[in-house]
Amino acid sequence: SNFELIVVPQSELIPSVLRLYMADPQLPLPSAQEVLLCSPSTTLEEVSLFWRRAIQDPSQARIFCLAGADCLSYEVSRKAVDELLKLTQGLSGQKNENYRLVVVFSAENENESYMISALDQQRRSLLPIPSPCEVQSYLEAQFRNSPASLKLRTVWSTSWAAAAKYLDHEQSCVRVVHSTQAGMGKSHFVSRMAKKLVDIPNNQQALGFVKGGSDPITKITVPFHELVVSMDSVFDTLDLVFPDPERSEE
Repeated sequence: SNFELIVVPQSELIPSVLRLYMADPQLPLPSAQEVLLCSPSTTLEEVSLFWRRAIQDPSQARIFCLAGADCLSYEVSRKAVDELLKLTQGLSGQKNENYRLVVVFSAENENESYMISALDQQRRSLLPIPSPCEVQSYLEAQFRNSPASLKLRTVWSTSWAAAAKYLDHEQSCVRVVHSTQAGMGKSHFVSRMAKKLVDIPNNQQALGFVKGGSDPITKITVPFHELVVSMDSVFDTLDLVFPDPERSEE
């Protein structure tokens, strides 16, 4: 089936999404264009754009996943289902008929979601959920295999030396710095790493193009003061400095 609905425990939501992309470890992690993690503030426009992106994908090979769809409000959920049915009607025999779309729900809210009841005939069983060790190994391999080039603008690109990972002791492009209490030097460690980034080949040139600024940008601070982190706020902050070419085209 081109469209599948999967229901999993809330605690297994992210591992279940990753499972969809772990079949081929040579492929990169899914981009923000391929996964939409829903929250109560997710709008109908966001879901509709996601439907269209999945169904109109030129390659018809990428997997698009709407995760945590049970968080959508009743009104957004109802209208999103109507939009999906309109978009998929009459696709048989058309060039877009082989789209790949998966919607993942939390089992805890199964009886409260309009979308689950409306699309229940598309429910499928998920492959075994990966263990924490499997997820960790997969992510570690992905973070070490960062792409050889990075496109900063649609009209400008440069050869990139996978900069940050060469400063890491395990050559990972992602590193979590944490401590059990405040004042242990986390901020100092991050600032020191940011200064070292400037000396890596290509960074002076490449980072100077970002926002047309004269000072290279090697560190972005996104403060968290709430108990619940809004990923939309995080992405909005990052987009101010590194705009997503695909998102801007929409």
